[in-house]
Order: sequence, then C-alpha cells, then structure tokens
Amino acid sequence: MGCCGGWREEFAGRGVDYDVPESIIRMEGLEDMSWHNDACPSFGTYISDELDLRIWCEAPNPADRESGMDHRFAINAGVWSDEAWEWLRAAGLPHLTGEFPAPDLGDTEPAMCQFETDDPVEAVKIFLFVLVRLQAAKAAA
Repeated sequence: MGCCGGWREEFAGRGVDYDVPESIIRMEGLEDMSWHNDACPSFGTYISDELDLRIWCEAPNPADRESGMDHRFAINAGVWSDEAWEWLRAAGLPHLTGEFPAPDLGDTEPAMCQFETDDPVEAVKIFLFVLVRLQAAKAAA
C-alpha cells in the first residue's frame, strides 16, 4: 500500500521531523508502506492480502503528532477479512484483538488494533513477536 517515493518523499512539506530511526528503516524484511494521506510514516509487511502488520513512526514532539497517539511508535494490524481476524485470535494476541468481537467488515475500513511504545527497540521486538505469532496462526489455519 505504500506509495512511490518512500516516507521522506511522502511526508515532505509537512514541516514535521519524524526522525524515523535507521533501525526501523533498514530492518530486513520491512517494506516502507508510507503514504502521504496517512498520519505518519509506516513500515511493515503483508501477511496476506487481508492482513498487514506495521510499525507506525510518529514525530518525537507530541505537539506534532497528527494521529493523536500518546507514544511515538505503534505496532498495528490492518485486518480486511473474517479469516484474517481469526488469525489474530488464534495467535493469542489479546492486545491486537482487543478482546472484542470482530467488527463488521462490510465497509472499506480495516480493523485497527495496536501496541504503542516510545522505545524503537521495543517497537521492533513487539513487531517481530507479533509477526511470528501471526505467521504461525496463518500456517495452522
């Protein structure tokens, strides 16, 4: 879903320094999924056509955060099908499923559930943990 030019190009001209850590930008297997209509840059992977996992990188200065997140980094699953929602549940990730029933997926908006942190190292660790769990749940389905 990311666009053409990468996060620097997609967010140029906003007057906000996102200061995305190199450890996230250069992490093997992560795709720059940033798009100018999003609130901030994101990096992640597609687990399937119906499920993506991302690390969102907000601005260091809370006053510059368009998303309203309390923390700089969010690990987020975008879910576009009932099958993908079941993978989240099967992965045993209550913070991603939010312990609530699957939303009505009749509209075009995905379900958004996330972990948040201010530490980029913790964000990467959580991302990898969640990715492994989701891949295992998908394989077992």
